[in-house]
Amino acid sequence: MGFYTIASHAIPLSALSTLQLGSLPKIIPCVRLVMLGVHQGDARQGLGEKLMNHAFDVAKMGARHVGSYGLYLDADPGAIAFYQKLGFHLLEGEKTPAPSPMFIPMSAIA
Repeated sequence: MGFYTIASHAIPLSALSTLQLGSLPKIIPCVRLVMLGVHQGDARQGLGEKLMNHAFDVAKMGARHVGSYGLYLDADPGAIAFYQKLGFHLLEGEKTPAPSPMFIPMSAIA
């Protein structure tokens, strides 16, 4: 019905400047959501949000064990509103038709 993949990642502090996060190192360790997918026939049933909640739990566990400041992703144009609803912020504005970089700090993940 659906899947996601995540990986360890790092982004430059300058990429987060729009979030005004205070004093941080120049390279920010984070978790990257590489893909999230829901079978088209199962769309609009809340499965994407359930998968994201599971990904949030995995990311939080990783943050406790290996250190991670947040969750980063490149959102497809049609998914930006979905990720914003979950608390992600655009890092460079909307890049449509290209994917748009987005980020959520661990402190904002419930």
